Amino acid sequence: MTEGWGRRGSATSTVLLLAVLAAGCAHCPVPERIFDRADPHNALTAFAYAVETGDYRFAYDTLTPKSRELITFSKFRFALRWGLSAPELGNVSIRKLIVDSKRKRSQYRKDPRHVGVEVEYLEGTEVIKALIWLEREPEAEAETLERIPIWRLDLKETFEQNWTPGTPAAVPSPPAGVKTAR
Repeated sequence: MTEGWGRRGSATSTVLLLAVLAAGCAHCPVPERIFDRADPHNALTAFAYAVETGDYRFAYDTLTPKSRELITFSKFRFALRWGLSAPELGNVSIRKLIVDSKRKRSQYRKDPRHVGVEVEYLEGTEVIKALIWLEREPEAEAETLERIPIWRLDLKETFEQNWTPGTPAAVPSPPAGVKTAR
């Protein structure tokens, strides 16, 4: 008559426990090593990846200087972590708008340094279309950092172009004078 799990059961449970502990120690790859932000769509994907993996500092650093003046890192991290909206940015969750949305390859070019990437997300049962605006880093700034210019998210422009503060109604078409690029 055998009692308990025996040697085989004990060894199996030990291996499973070690596997679970080892899996918890693994880290996701760092966003700046994976994503080339020389393209607006990839910059937006890098932001979403950073938020999903909890790298809020990288996500915050991908914002334009105007956007960083608008919201502090603490409020930004809190809003993203809990899926809340920030009053400074209208009443739409940044996570819902950028991370949980379906990003399209269509872009709306305002000028060579400003591009809007089209996204769609669900608000209840309604599909909302919006533009996430990105700004290209000035060449002089990129040269000092010894890299090609990268694209940064412009939350200020995104929320000014898409929403009147306090309303979730997105603008479905690009603003007048904006050229469509593919």
